[in-house]
Amino acid sequence: MTVRLLVAYGDYPINAIVSLEPGTEAGLIASGQASATLTGGNPYSPPPGQKQKRPVMTEFDPADPGGGVGITQIVSLTQAQYDAIATKDPATLYVIVEG
Repeated sequence: MTVRLLVAYGDYPINAIVSLEPGTEAGLIASGQASATLTGGNPYSPPPGQKQKRPVMTEFDPADPGGGVGITQIVSLTQAQYDAIATKDPATLYVIVEG
């Protein structure tokens, strides 16, 4: 499958059309960070000398989004927002983004 990123992801810019590992793509779509609809996107071409990365995620099961490791939600936030959380939820995967 190929997806269009709705947010920047790693080295990939927003609206990049990329092919990743199936589990990663499914996880990104489920969390609203990517779409299977490619309209409006731009095919990603890595800069010269850089290979396209293929992040790996465990196989995604919508009934068990944590993949059996106890993760029940994924939250994207800035470092300042993360630091402001007094008690971190162990069932939440916090993704720090630039902001």
